[in-house]
Amino acid sequence: MYECCVPGCNRAAELEVILYDFYLNDGGEVLSEQDFTCPYICAEHAVKNEKQAEGLREPRGSVVYPYTNQNKAQGFTIYRTSICRFEVIATEVEGLAYFLMVSI
Repeated sequence: MYECCVPGCNRAAELEVILYDFYLNDGGEVLSEQDFTCPYICAEHAVKNEKQAEGLREPRGSVVYPYTNQNKAQGFTIYRTSICRFEVIATEVEGLAYFLMVSI
């Protein structure tokens, strides 16, 4: 389980934080990557993050948040509710090692 990445918060993270932007060129490129300045956040801080956000949520816009996008990249924060968690299980059968990745 991941913890909320807001300093001082000990709650479980319920959301994965994604930095999103859309490039208005012929290719219509999309940037959608985990926000490494605050990769996981609890619901309470996500609500605060959005209420206190300042800026334009539009392609190539810039939004200043209290908790996410601390590098001030162009784009805006979106949240993904499905935090993927995996566990690796190692086992040996008849002298051969097997490694299984199981979603938890």
